[in-house]
Amino acid sequence: MNNSSDAAELDMLRKLSGDKTLFLSGKADADLISASAVPGMPGAWFLTDLTQPGYFALKFGTGGTNATATTFFFRNTGNLSQLVWTDDQVQFLTGGACANNQSKCNIGRLSHYTTTMGVSYNQVELPEPGGIVLLGLGLLAATGARRRRG
Repeated sequence: MNNSSDAAELDMLRKLSGDKTLFLSGKADADLISASAVPGMPGAWFLTDLTQPGYFALKFGTGGTNATATTFFFRNTGNLSQLVWTDDQVQFLTGGACANNQSKCNIGRLSHYTTTMGVSYNQVELPEPGGIVLLGLGLLAATGARRRRG
């Protein structure tokens, strides 16, 4: 992504997901991010303050690295409480094999993350038009039969 504005990130996520109802529901800048290394899993990181199903974008600064991407999108399909990723999923920008410039690749390069959710609608079953026509014809027949008897 050439532009890392909120609108640009949201537009990219809408394109990737095919969901035009997505909206930015939260954003945390670098000084508010509570990313931590996963104990016992070298090269894995997690964020804990995620509470809603939806999508998440991690935005990294990439100057001085060989990374070709700056923003990475993840999907929370359930009611998960953590976003977990590995160095290789984000082109080693959080650590690991950072080519010739190891000092430029660390969790401190995470500039912000965003949470995005879609609009949820209550789904209601609607009868088919043919079923409505049959119901109407049945009511007309019942009314006609009643008038003949009466």
